[in-house]
Amino acid sequence: MQKFMSLHGTKIEPSPRNNAVNEPIQVMAKNLMLISYEAVRSCKTSQHDDVSQGIVAPMFDTLTSCAKKCPIFLLSLSRDSQPVGEVVRSSIETAPAALKSNEMNVVLSSIRFLKELVSSLTFLSLESLDDAQRDAISSVIAIIEHAVQTDVITTAITSTCAGVSPRDVLEPLTNLMRVILTLSQWSAIEASVSAAIDCGQFQLGDEAKSVAFETFKVCTESEYVSANFGKMILVMWEMHQNDDTGSIAGGEAVLDFVQKYKKQPTK
Repeated sequence: MQKFMSLHGTKIEPSPRNNAVNEPIQVMAKNLMLISYEAVRSCKTSQHDDVSQGIVAPMFDTLTSCAKKCPIFLLSLSRDSQPVGEVVRSSIETAPAALKSNEMNVVLSSIRFLKELVSSLTFLSLESLDDAQRDAISSVIAIIEHAVQTDVITTAITSTCAGVSPRDVLEPLTNLMRVILTLSQWSAIEASVSAAIDCGQFQLGDEAKSVAFETFKVCTESEYVSANFGKMILVMWEMHQNDDTGSIAGGEAVLDFVQKYKKQPTK
């Protein structure tokens, strides 16, 4: 399914020309995607809402291909009688739980999907759609933006800054946060950032919280997110892995962190 989307995605994307020439491929793509979607929905979930990795990870990878090759198709995809964008709405609702999965391939595939989806929104044009289609897709985009600016970024910040995530997903999660910060206004994510940093798992003290909070704010107000952001996230993650007393609030490592990143904010 993922290979099909990668090969034919540009033909699947709704447009006057594609709709006239490639309707059979569009119908096939829709049917195949909905079959895959129904398979995921029918899976049994565990106590932590992690469905079978054998189905979920490939589905996220297929959604990633759609977001890259045919984003409007993905944003409009739904079963008959269901709201426009049912599939992507459901996937966005599932994503925060997937980010906390015990299965590494589920986590990484969900990160790839979220990153590609958010990136696609930055350059998406709805000019080829009629007014009704444009309004429907715009409402789906609003739902996605709200989700990534609340549950998704809160999960990503807690996982990284509080040292919860495995080392292997730290860089992908950091890159996901970069994309979300680039898309977002500070007012849209301020409450989420505050809630994530104030979580009980963050052990570096109030000064470190203040430095992290201010860094996230500056990132949303800049044209790009600099390399200092990733370095800061890595340092916080590493300090949470260290049982030495120097890595808790008031310790030398934390004081060094505060001095370095308070004097050199990310710009």
